[in-house]
Amino acid sequence: MTTALENLTDLDQLAGVKRFFVYGSLEVGDRIQAMVAARFPGRFYGFISDRRSTARHPLSAYTTRFWKDMLACFEPGDFVFLTQGGNPGFEAGLMAQGIRFAQPFNLVSVYQTYETPTFLHFCKTFLGGAAGVALDVGGNTGLTGAMLASHCRHVYIFEANPALAQAIADTTAGCGNVTVLMEAVARTSGSLTLYPAGQNNMSAVARDRTDPLVVPCVALDDFCRERGIVPAVIKIDVEGVDAEVILGAARTLEAHRPHLFFEHPLVNAGAYDTDPASARECLAFLGRHYDLLAYPVLDQLLPAEALGAPLADFEARYGCLPVNVAAIPTG
Repeated sequence: MTTALENLTDLDQLAGVKRFFVYGSLEVGDRIQAMVAARFPGRFYGFISDRRSTARHPLSAYTTRFWKDMLACFEPGDFVFLTQGGNPGFEAGLMAQGIRFAQPFNLVSVYQTYETPTFLHFCKTFLGGAAGVALDVGGNTGLTGAMLASHCRHVYIFEANPALAQAIADTTAGCGNVTVLMEAVARTSGSLTLYPAGQNNMSAVARDRTDPLVVPCVALDDFCRERGIVPAVIKIDVEGVDAEVILGAARTLEAHRPHLFFEHPLVNAGAYDTDPASARECLAFLGRHYDLLAYPVLDQLLPAEALGAPLADFEARYGCLPVNVAAIPTG
């Protein structure tokens, strides 16, 4: 019996686990222990180390056990979070016994940011467990692509900034249903000029900025037609040009009505000096085919029921725009 490294983005993926353990870094382990203990009381069973020690964990007083001693103690239903790599012997022992194990970093990132939990809410509400093909436009470090991988049959991640290639590879490790395309998405295929801004996830279409980079780009209509792809969901986060991406997918959206999750095109128009007319055209187009729902980020101080409210009602009631919008096919 064997298992393999898992890539988790949702605590619900751990519902069947009987006992949890953490191997490696105590700092990361403390965060995992707190999350697991809160969600699954009575199921966290302690820490595992790469060296023998009689010392107990300084905060929780759990015994810290040596990994070689633990291999004979695992039982079916156990789960190990690996907070550090470099121990192939331990991983091989877990695999041989069929013990599930995973790196926790994506899971921690999902629950401890101000925006990603709203995307998780969208995925769990509308995508089910096997929602076909997903397109993740503006993949950044790959976290949303990894999240989509647990809800969809296959995920195509588009990211224009070449500096993020390794981060995406690290984040999606263990996701066998992900294809990464290091190119931009736009209204028309060809090329565009990007302001990469290093690896700080703020790459944007250049507007008279220094050190621009010309990158290839594709319109989603062209991409889907050429590959014969019928997307079930499209997530878009491209720092101010979401409307251009959507308008470049108009034929695909009209024909197949995938679910959408994107940044409100008018929210970023001013910050990124993009055309508000294009944003309004995009919203009008979507309004003919979709119900638009507001998905504010969690540092917009709004009532809980604001998450997923009809977009027009949200704007009228709260007098502001949500950062994100979900488009749900009508009919």
